[in-house]
Amino acid sequence: MKPRIGWSIVVALGLACGTASSVSASVTAKNTKAEQTLINKHALSSSTSTCVGNTAIFKKKPPSNLKPYVKNLLASVNCPLSGQGVPDAVTYQQFANVKSMNELYSFNLAESSIRIGENASANTCPKEEGYSVGSSKALAGDYGCAPSTSSAPSLLFWTNNRLRILSVTAANSDPDGSLVLNFFHSGGLGPVG
Repeated sequence: MKPRIGWSIVVALGLACGTASSVSASVTAKNTKAEQTLINKHALSSSTSTCVGNTAIFKKKPPSNLKPYVKNLLASVNCPLSGQGVPDAVTYQQFANVKSMNELYSFNLAESSIRIGENASANTCPKEEGYSVGSSKALAGDYGCAPSTSSAPSLLFWTNNRLRILSVTAANSDPDGSLVLNFFHSGGLGPVG
């Protein structure tokens, strides 16, 4: 397995895991209308007061390997989480189209050494598969995860095709990824709406 470059991607997306709370507290810029809409309509209600927009930072100076993916980014927000049994933070990014969202999703998976369709029936990470919501058999999106390592948190990336939202969450000390998977499957991470 190659080293998890994906962690640098998550940092670039504003999900600073262990420092998420201090990062959000130090930001005084006002959220844009698109960021506030993303927070109000799609973030967890328990985290909306801690969510901080980071679209301008991400679009102004993206890492060179992410430049192709930010052109169609409409809004990006980071939401630190707190409590027992929850990931450290979640970042939501809304795109102008599904294609751009899925391209960044695939890039994130590849950088985290997750293959499409990998271990789909597994209850731990790494794995990747599509998902549906409720009784619908229609594909709602895809999700993939990687377990934590000594140098990187567990990561879970997921898409919502209808909303064109790519989300990323991370948790330290989650060696098999079960914390992020359980939270995702419980419906706890959204995006809501």
